[in-house]
Amino acid sequence: MAQIIWDGNKNWENVWDGKQPWDREIEEKSIPENAVLIDRPDDIIKASIPYMIIPCIVCFVAIFAKKAQSDEFIFNLWFMPLSFIIGFFVAMPLHEFLHAISYPKGAKVYIGVSLKQLRAYAASSAALSRGRYIMMSLAPLIPGIIFLAVFVVCPISMKWLMTICVVPSFMGLISPAPDYMDVLIILRKVPKGGNDSGNRKWIGLVSLIRQIPVDISHILGNLITVIFDYQILRKPLKILSL
Repeated sequence: MAQIIWDGNKNWENVWDGKQPWDREIEEKSIPENAVLIDRPDDIIKASIPYMIIPCIVCFVAIFAKKAQSDEFIFNLWFMPLSFIIGFFVAMPLHEFLHAISYPKGAKVYIGVSLKQLRAYAASSAALSRGRYIMMSLAPLIPGIIFLAVFVVCPISMKWLMTICVVPSFMGLISPAPDYMDVLIILRKVPKGGNDSGNRKWIGLVSLIRQIPVDISHILGNLITVIFDYQILRKPLKILSL
């Protein structure tokens, strides 16, 4: 298992100032001759917005499908704060932790948060093969799939449980949007034979570094609006009701 190091709470700009522990580790490494440079957009969050569309649709389809089973409001708002705590303050570090444990044994992975900017990150100087990179990128999907599955199969009478699951479902499926983008980049840039021992293609950013930001505050704002508008207005328009 990789060595996971908690990097604490930092200002987002300081995370990428080139003076962090992983930056020093990169300087000590010799980059393999066949390393593949990942050309990622400067504004990762903005570039990954299109990758949020399908997960958003999946989550809202699940909500409206549940609403079709009852004429009542399907959420218990008393449990909504707990849903946000689990979906946000627990899910962000968990997202990065799942990335971190996907690294090979001996790798150093730093995980931390930028609470002021509502973001989390993971960074490592370890090189990854094509297959492991894809596995690491998609690992944070697991909690979102579990919470959404519980939400879908949960009896309509258990509003408290559906409420607890709704925000973690959104978080778990939408927050990996930059990772979905990374996977597509890898599939395009690195050949299928990249994992063969005789033709290994190592993957990394500018200096074999992996940086994974999570920033979904605007999505949570939209979710709050949908839920609370329904509660306050009580079906002002049928098409907007949950």
